[in-house]
Amino acid sequence: MYRKITLKSALKSLLEIPKQVQGRFGNNEKYKSIVDFIICFKYDEDDYHIPTITELEKLTGLKRNLLNKYLIEMYNSIVDDELNFDYKINKTEIYFLVRHDKTFSSFRCHNLSFIPKVGDNFTIPYLRAKFRFDMFYVYDVHHNFIDDVHAIYISLKQGLYNSFWHQRLDEAQFKNEISIMDLINLSEADIKEKLGYRRY
Repeated sequence: MYRKITLKSALKSLLEIPKQVQGRFGNNEKYKSIVDFIICFKYDEDDYHIPTITELEKLTGLKRNLLNKYLIEMYNSIVDDELNFDYKINKTEIYFLVRHDKTFSSFRCHNLSFIPKVGDNFTIPYLRAKFRFDMFYVYDVHHNFIDDVHAIYISLKQGLYNSFWHQRLDEAQFKNEISIMDLINLSEADIKEKLGYRRY
């Protein structure tokens, strides 16, 4: 189904990838004022302040009809031109997020020789004092493109990976036996109890 792209949604999307916009349109005089604005704009996804059309007209010197035309053109040029648009990644950042019950820790890692996948087991001795154990498994891997940065978030849980339990959690979500908020807020022991298993 075709979904109409609005001016605001196109602008918000382009503001999230200023370096990609510069690489794609930086030498195109037609879009220069918009590119200059996007590069200089300090976008904060937690703030959600997107300039109004009136503000954009003043900042770019373009009338509303041209703003609408150019922004939609630019956005479509990126998302609909799979063969000719190269999304350039200049940096990869890997973050480990560790959780057990109400205890949390996180750390960033450089120069890993491979990206861990769900089910991989880890021994991390320096976390023993905080968690009272040092064996963890990869519960989830999430990739996020933040402009030219590829951020990888690797979630670890205590213990050894159990494929049956992982499959049971997927089944429980599918059957609405547990919710996403349960996975976020409840400990693994609490979830087991909710699903009718022994806590430990």
